[in-house]
Amino acid sequence: MSRDLEETLDDYPGKALDSCQALTEDRFMENLAKLRAWRVANGVNLEELAALLGVSESLVSLAERGKRRLPPLACIRAARLLDVPVRALFPPIEVPAPK
Repeated sequence: MSRDLEETLDDYPGKALDSCQALTEDRFMENLAKLRAWRVANGVNLEELAALLGVSESLVSLAERGKRRLPPLACIRAARLLDVPVRALFPPIEVPAPK
């Protein structure tokens, strides 16, 4: 690990990184909850999408309600199938400024 990176990591207490991770997770779940609108707009039903993604209908339904995560590869497949930019599902990582 480079010295600059080590110093940068030392500037961020674990709590700040944990809150950053939680914020990113919240944004990911919010974005994933848009999945239903994208699916409906493309005329794809829940059963079809689940089969195309190789996951259960239950998991897709829970993901659409922001209750569960889809596996990363399923997210990428869903974005491609529904003609949505992959980055629309994955929020940028924001690191809080050091104090």
